[in-house]
Amino acid sequence: MFPVDFQKSTSPLFAVFCTALFFRLAAIPTSLLRLNPYSQADAVGFGSTAQFIAAELSLASPASRTYELWGVVLAPFWFLPGPSSVYAHLFVALLGSLAVYNIAVLGYDLHSQRAGAIAALPAAVYPSIVLTHSTLLREAGILFGITTAARVIVSPSSKLPRRWAAVIATAALLFSTIQRPENLVIYLFAIVSGAIAYGWKHKLTKTTTGLLFASSPVFINYISTQIVAQINRIRQFRGHGRAAYLESVLFNNLIEIIAFSWIGALYFLFTPFPWMVEEISDLPVAVESLGNVCFTIAALFGFRHLLQRRPSIAIGLGGGSLLGIVLYGLGTVNYGTGVRHRPMFLWVIFLLGAIGFCSRIRVVKG
Repeated sequence: MFPVDFQKSTSPLFAVFCTALFFRLAAIPTSLLRLNPYSQADAVGFGSTAQFIAAELSLASPASRTYELWGVVLAPFWFLPGPSSVYAHLFVALLGSLAVYNIAVLGYDLHSQRAGAIAALPAAVYPSIVLTHSTLLREAGILFGITTAARVIVSPSSKLPRRWAAVIATAALLFSTIQRPENLVIYLFAIVSGAIAYGWKHKLTKTTTGLLFASSPVFINYISTQIVAQINRIRQFRGHGRAAYLESVLFNNLIEIIAFSWIGALYFLFTPFPWMVEEISDLPVAVESLGNVCFTIAALFGFRHLLQRRPSIAIGLGGGSLLGIVLYGLGTVNYGTGVRHRPMFLWVIFLLGAIGFCSRIRVVKG
């Protein structure tokens, strides 16, 4: 299924898709010339690995496993005559634009066309997201996979039989999981939470949920040492550079992790704060962070509105994104890294925020 429904090609939803694609295409030259700050380091590594795989027809590259997994996706463009890197950049830009369109369709199906356009607009025009999606980084592909899975499951407009929707959603999430395996627990939590909410009236669901909840402290206590050690390792590895924050914070136990979790989540979503802005290049991201604050406040109303009408979807999307924000907040100590990672969860905040905004405006007008 091609994710764009051309029957809606004259709607504001398709206009948002075109806007997203326009900005991403316009930003590609900055990546090719290495003027884009996101076009260096990992982006260069992904491109070099893709070129190596295409030339040698082998995964035995000197690059890391992470580079190889995304390099396999990009490698086919190096079989084509002409500027292979340009083709690969166009492909990534298209994936990012389709992800934006998926967000628009979700907003349309869950509330209104206006909600869909509002939800997708920040993902379409935020400079950090546009610049990331105009490089060879894997972020656009991951976001495309997540939003595609959500769309085919949530949106009745997809008109797919349940079996095919499940197949496509599974394939999309598998694609995203392969590119970022650490997100698997977040996807599973979102799916299980939504399924429990959907079947909550059944006695078996309540019994199973109760047993899982009762046994979870034992399981968590069993692996608590590994959890603490892993989070500390990640923080020490990432805690450097101009954009680092709270890098000296390490944990001794789960209680300290839980106590710090809300602080880490706030820093992950909303940095750089005004006092952290040191260079002109930080200003656009700081403005984005202010927009994130506004959408987050509106998302509280949107979650409540959706919970009353589609509880399984509200709990699945809200619970999964909240878990992801907390986990990434614990492991992120550099807002440069956070800017790349948070769109995986920001799109849910944009979606719920747009629903909250549109539902409140409608109430006022009524």
